[in-house]
Amino acid sequence: ASPPHAGILTGGGLYPVDQKVTITASPLSGYAFDQWTGASISTPEDANSSLIIDGNLTLTALFNPLTYSVIIEDTTGGTVSGSGNYTYGTEANLSAIPSTGYQFEYWNGGGVDDPLLPDLSLIVQKNLTLEAVFSPKSYHLHTNPTTGGSVYISGNSPFLYDSNVSINAVPNPGYTFSRWIGQGVHSESESNSFVHMTEDRNISAFFETIEASLITLKTPTSGGVVTGAGFYQANQFISLSATPNPGYRFSHWLGAGVEEPLKANTRIFITSDAITVASFSLSQLSQTLEVSNLGNNWFSSWLGTIYQTGSGWIYHWVLGWLYPQPLADNLWLWTESHGWAWTAKDPFSGNFLWLENLKEWVYLDLTSTHAPRYYNYQSESWVDW
Repeated sequence: ASPPHAGILTGGGLYPVDQKVTITASPLSGYAFDQWTGASISTPEDANSSLIIDGNLTLTALFNPLTYSVIIEDTTGGTVSGSGNYTYGTEANLSAIPSTGYQFEYWNGGGVDDPLLPDLSLIVQKNLTLEAVFSPKSYHLHTNPTTGGSVYISGNSPFLYDSNVSINAVPNPGYTFSRWIGQGVHSESESNSFVHMTEDRNISAFFETIEASLITLKTPTSGGVVTGAGFYQANQFISLSATPNPGYRFSHWLGAGVEEPLKANTRIFITSDAITVASFSLSQLSQTLEVSNLGNNWFSSWLGTIYQTGSGWIYHWVLGWLYPQPLADNLWLWTESHGWAWTAKDPFSGNFLWLENLKEWVYLDLTSTHAPRYYNYQSESWVDW
């Protein structure tokens, strides 16, 4: 055999002259049979052939080494080398080089002794298809403690290379966001921004205290005197006072942050510029309710029998203590248990009240032995008044 050990041969031996002899050549792994040489053979290109013995002969079976392909597929995160065609038994050198921000993980596809090595030398004995697997590196994003607000990031550190991590700076009451400090922040002046992660990052949010103005108004302007307006540092309580003029009574405060809006002397918590309005109203409850005097401050009306006090509160014979806010032809009623309720002569004649906290009408049961109670159409049930 040429080369030696390239195949297994049969047919050699001692034969009588003129005998027909069968010869065979079986290639071993990595080789292919080419032809017979050394004598006149009818079909020298056939591995299984025959000849007639006419004397001593020396035959040679020629074998060719096979060529195998080593294919390294393209992949994300790095470059590879070593692809090509190799003769059986020769050495192939493979290399996997990660790109910036990536790291080599392993060779995928089999046929290598140590798939965790990025640089390999292997003896080619078959076709190989390999893939170098790379993975993005991870980096930490640190946020420093700060005064005046909080910093929130989307997701959990560490973050993959080349990712954009959303960051949000939320100021505390009395503070405003100023800027970001640190590398990699996309927009340093915007509270909602993102950080480009190409390495470990360390960022801080800077907050500044703010001043706030408080404007106090009154309606109507002739209704009384209010105090509390001015310029203050934000994030604190400011005292408010409303004193009605003769012929008016204090109703309530309008504006966000008022601590007790139904009290003439109260406080407002300001976090920024604010406006609050003291509402005064004429004492027209009797006109609105079209009352009849029963004596001793008791009156009958379309609302029922009520007792009027000098403080503005009335006592309803069935519904208990109410704080009325009469309008031209309708009435708001404040209750400790239910908040604001609204009604007018026509709906109340049908025993209906609008409860603001429910945002719907309720039906009052004023005659049942279970009274007072109302029917809640949302829960489809009776509720004790």
